Amino acid sequence: MNRILLLVLLGLLPSMAARADRLLIWGIQDRCEQIPELDRALDHQFHEAGLDTWLLSPQPSACQGADCARRLQSQCGAAAGRVLGGRVYRGKSVTRLRLWLHDLGTRQTAFLDAYCQDCNLSTLVPQQANYLLQNPQFGAAPGSIPQFCQNQPRGGSASRSGNGPVHLTVYGEARPRHAAVEALRQALVESARTVHAVPKDAKEYGHAELLRLVGPGRDGQVLGVELLKEGGATMWLFDGKTEKTHTVTVDCASCESTELTDRLKNNLGGLLGHCFANDCARGDAEPPPAAACEPLQEPSCKEDPLAVVPSSTGGSSIDPTLAKLVKGGLWSLFAASAATTIGLAIANETGAGGLVTADYESRYTLTRPAWAMASVAVVSLGLAIPTTILVNRAQRASGAPAEQPKAASTAIRCPN
Repeated sequence: MNRILLLVLLGLLPSMAARADRLLIWGIQDRCEQIPELDRALDHQFHEAGLDTWLLSPQPSACQGADCARRLQSQCGAAAGRVLGGRVYRGKSVTRLRLWLHDLGTRQTAFLDAYCQDCNLSTLVPQQANYLLQNPQFGAAPGSIPQFCQNQPRGGSASRSGNGPVHLTVYGEARPRHAAVEALRQALVESARTVHAVPKDAKEYGHAELLRLVGPGRDGQVLGVELLKEGGATMWLFDGKTEKTHTVTVDCASCESTELTDRLKNNLGGLLGHCFANDCARGDAEPPPAAACEPLQEPSCKEDPLAVVPSSTGGSSIDPTLAKLVKGGLWSLFAASAATTIGLAIANETGAGGLVTADYESRYTLTRPAWAMASVAVVSLGLAIPTTILVNRAQRASGAPAEQPKAASTAIRCPN
């Protein structure tokens, strides 16, 4: 039994390490309303980047940063990793965004404020979230005045090049080209980007040609898609403002035309939201408008009271999952050994396990195993009872509930 338990624990170690690196997406709220499409876009973007992501889908809350983390851990005690969330503040002429990233291991939070004018959230949010994950600066929570109005370099606005026209070119394999052009054109229009078509026969673009396409103001970008003969595609985006290019590979070797276009659209948001150099962190060279620097007004959201787990005032604490594992293991051992003892005793009495000798005397061979299992049952019972008492006492001393409330388990989609 000890060997089995050891093997089980060793098998759990990789998953425990993976949970510590997991990105838990709390999500983006517009006042007191979740924006599911943005949450799914973030999940897709970071999952495609190789991160282990999990959508929490919480109920509306006025919390941010560490407050949200406490709400999460009160309902999902085994949660580990980093938590990403944020809130949108809409104004008449400007849209502002405050993102936060909380590390459950270190209990530190990094914040990032951004703003944009006449922009699309599907571009602004992935762009800024990507920068925050790559460059988190943990510290105290900012006040109501946005960071970019406090002369802090890590505040940022949406890159002006990220709002300009997109020059679209699709080349390579001819069969799926028309469907890919139409799908990408429609997706760009939906993201509030102006689209200009580039001649189809243009297959290679030098640096000078790319600069010619974006124009003298260099406020635009060139989106190129090469459809590969072996399947899949290569997507690249040239940014006129920074004169840099970012490339994404779309693996789709055996895809039909419809599946390929779907994958191209799924990768488009992350590609358009890519931060070139420090462009997103730097923001525009011009100072933010007065409307962007007005104090952020936090909403008053109707939410369930937080069942805060009190901190321990003395004695030792125990994790609820570990408590269930310990108690469940001992009582399962007792139940199994007791059932085995009863089965052996019945088999022994009915002669199912006996041997018949030459002088017709039956010699039953199950007596000793039955007594051995009975001993195991007695010992496991003797361990289960005091252990359960001690574990429950430790939970009460640490303020941890013996069982999580059923209502709380449905408020947040707890990670596996």
